[in-house]
Amino acid sequence: MPKLPGKFDDLSKAASDIIGEDFPCDKSKQKADFQLITSNKTNFDGASSKVTVDVLKGDKGAISVPAKLTFKFPKPFAFLPGFAIDKFELSPGSNVALDCSASKDLHGIDALKVELKGKVDAGTYTGACTYTGIADTCVKVDVEKKANVDVVSAIKGLKAECLRSVGPAVVGAKFDAASACPDAGAMMEQGAITGSILAKNKFTEFSVGAVYKVSGDTKVACSAEVGGKKNGQWALAGTYNFGDIATKFKLNWDLTASGAFKKDLAKGTSLTGGASYNVNSGETAYGFKLNIE
Repeated sequence: MPKLPGKFDDLSKAASDIIGEDFPCDKSKQKADFQLITSNKTNFDGASSKVTVDVLKGDKGAISVPAKLTFKFPKPFAFLPGFAIDKFELSPGSNVALDCSASKDLHGIDALKVELKGKVDAGTYTGACTYTGIADTCVKVDVEKKANVDVVSAIKGLKAECLRSVGPAVVGAKFDAASACPDAGAMMEQGAITGSILAKNKFTEFSVGAVYKVSGDTKVACSAEVGGKKNGQWALAGTYNFGDIATKFKLNWDLTASGAFKKDLAKGTSLTGGASYNVNSGETAYGFKLNIE
């Protein structure tokens, strides 16, 4: 029986991770992207910090050092067991994000996690409750409160999702109070193949993905979109390890070919790099990311 994913949209995670993750030159239209990430763990009840610096960014290759600071405090207050600050983030432009959560040790209810995520500077907050007390089932309810929206209107925008394991598959549905028709999806593992399908927007948009595990760390993945704004978009990707160097390759619907690698330089230090080339336009892009933990 496959493990329940963390949320409804993760039903397609097996393919989307291979197709979308660890391509440092493929996340935007800029031609160059160099990023430095440092992570530090402390002895202060598991607290950690993360600093992300865009050293070189954009078509002109201008050097800049605006840093993104991310902190995590699993046990910030001894008198509040079960309360955690999952993320406290300071971004360029005076942007502040704060994510908190509470577990059974605080509220006393088994298998219930309560979360509050907010963009403090924008006055936008999202509250969520996740319950996993039913066997092979996960239920999540969340509501978003924006700065220019009153509480009653926010409650009318309540969203809920449910995931359940059924044999070799996980099925799920995502509900929106503003729509009478839920989104639906399923993910199934069968031998070396993992497939998924998501149906959204009143079953007018479909996302299909599949991963085939050739052997070891060698995998191939594909995805396709049918209906909606992304109709006809597709991607093919694969992973292969050359010794201790992990590599990934991808071809998109717009004939952009991308390649990337990841190598551990030392314990806790890794380098990710890559390049892309568009067959139609001839445009190229490249990027590197140094991660120090």
